[in-house]
Amino acid sequence: MLSHRVSKVGHIHINLITFSGVLQLGDSTHIKGTSKALAVQRTYPIYNGKEGFFSWYSVFFEPLVLPIIDEPVHTTFHNENPLIKVGNINILGLTAASVFHVGNTRHASMETRIKHIRQMI
Repeated sequence: MLSHRVSKVGHIHINLITFSGVLQLGDSTHIKGTSKALAVQRTYPIYNGKEGFFSWYSVFFEPLVLPIIDEPVHTTFHNENPLIKVGNINILGLTAASVFHVGNTRHASMETRIKHIRQMI
């Protein structure tokens, strides 16, 4: 069950949301952000449109190794005031599996995989 707290934001200003960035207003049970990118840099910026495919690089298909948490975690919450109040939020940008979320969520995970290629002559 999600928290019974309420989030109230007076004003949100975001300059840019791009490349799988997300603005989530309201409650959710799952948030999963993912992004894959090839970043190619060359001495001379000449590109032919066939710089590569994700399948060429193992970083894009290797399984994600998460740490095993085997310690018991016990939590207790007591919210005297069910209102979370914020005046203003200013964000320059959201990109590459980033999430700005106002509200409650049960599970959130983000994953970005980037292969940087430098070809300097």
